[in-house]
Amino acid sequence: MIRPAGHPLRGVAIAGGVATVVAIELRIFAPFDHGVWLVAYLLLVGTVAPLLLARGEQRLGAPAAGAAASGEAAAWLVGVAAVPAGVLADARLLVVAGGAALLAALASIARRSRPRDAGRASGSGRDLLIHGTVVGFMAVSTVVGIALAWDTPWL
Repeated sequence: MIRPAGHPLRGVAIAGGVATVVAIELRIFAPFDHGVWLVAYLLLVGTVAPLLLARGEQRLGAPAAGAAASGEAAAWLVGVAAVPAGVLADARLLVVAGGAALLAALASIARRSRPRDAGRASGSGRDLLIHGTVVGFMAVSTVVGIALAWDTPWL
C-alpha cells in the first residue's frame, strides 16, 4: 500500500479527491438526487478540510505520526463515508454516526494541536487562531448538518 508522505489526513484528502472526481462524473453522466450536494461535500469535507487540518497541525508542530493522528484520519474517513451514505439512503442514523465520527476527530485534533510545553514548536498565535477557526467552523458545520438530517428516517 502506498502511504502519502506526512500527516495521515493527507491520505484522507487524496481519497476525498478521488471520490469527488467520481461523484462529478456520476453527476454528469447519470444525474441523481443530492448529486450537487455530494460533490460539494466530498470536495469540502473530504478533500479541503483534511488538507487544512493537516497543514494547521504541521504549522503548530503537532506530531503527524502515531496512533492519535492515524485514529483521527480513520474517524474522518468514516465520517466522510457515512454522512453521504446516510443522505443518499435517507438514513438519519448514518448521518448522525458519520457526524459523531467527524466531531470525535475534530476534538482529538484540537486536543493534540494545543501547545503543551516550551520544548515543542507551537507556531505563532496567528497559526493557532487560524487552526482553531477551521476546527470550530468544521464542528459547527457538522452539528448543523446533523440537525438538518433530523427530518429523515432513522434507518
